[in-house]
Amino acid sequence: MPESIGTFELILGGSILIFIISGLFIILYYHYTRKIVINKLQQNRLTLDHQKELLKNEIAVIEQERKRIARDLHDEIGANMAYIGINLAQLARECPSTSSSFNEKITICQNQLNQAITDVRRISHDLLPPILEMFGLIPAMQEFINKLNAQLKIEFTFDDSFNSLNQETALQLYRVMLELINNSIKHSGGDKITIQFNDLGETRKIIYTDNGVGFDIGTMKNSNGLGLKNIISRLEAIEAQYSYNTTLKKGFQTEIVIKESSWKDIQ
Repeated sequence: MPESIGTFELILGGSILIFIISGLFIILYYHYTRKIVINKLQQNRLTLDHQKELLKNEIAVIEQERKRIARDLHDEIGANMAYIGINLAQLARECPSTSSSFNEKITICQNQLNQAITDVRRISHDLLPPILEMFGLIPAMQEFINKLNAQLKIEFTFDDSFNSLNQETALQLYRVMLELINNSIKHSGGDKITIQFNDLGETRKIIYTDNGVGFDIGTMKNSNGLGLKNIISRLEAIEAQYSYNTTLKKGFQTEIVIKESSWKDIQ
């Protein structure tokens, strides 16, 4: 009897020991795998932060190049064209000709030059809207929309607080809005766009809607023609949140939420 009790105790003790060792192994394995997961998440976060920084730098380089080209067009090419126009006018005055063909060619050259000057100014303005830098996002949007209202009805409601956006955020949102409007004009087949700039206190929200044919989101993501990648890149560069709502034949809507950090500190 004592011998069987000793054997039972031995078996029980061994089982408890095995249970304790197994528990310790499970705990150690849990902490080890948890540490691996945490390290991987940190690496992914660092990679994502690095990618965001690269994206911001890439967009910053693009915008700097736009500014350089816009200034070169306006200051150099525009000025040279204006000088040519002055010389043409002087030539027409100093070299009067009885030849109608000569006079007609001078007039044609002057008209073509004036059109070229207008085109250069327009391209320069599109690359670097001076009204955006001087007065803010709302006046820049109003100026652009006023140009388009003759061909498409655009309802634009806004809050003046959007003029408090820092310059980078205002520029990226301006580019995004132009991309969305151009997409609606080219692809939606609709005749109305509604744009709302809403002040929600700590955040601001933009709601963009058109009454066009809509599209399949999967097709949209795989299409370079709609400029979705360009829009997303700009929104991610300013850390804005965004969502899309669209179905075939039911129009398109996107919502963009801008954080408070995107506003100037206006005391």
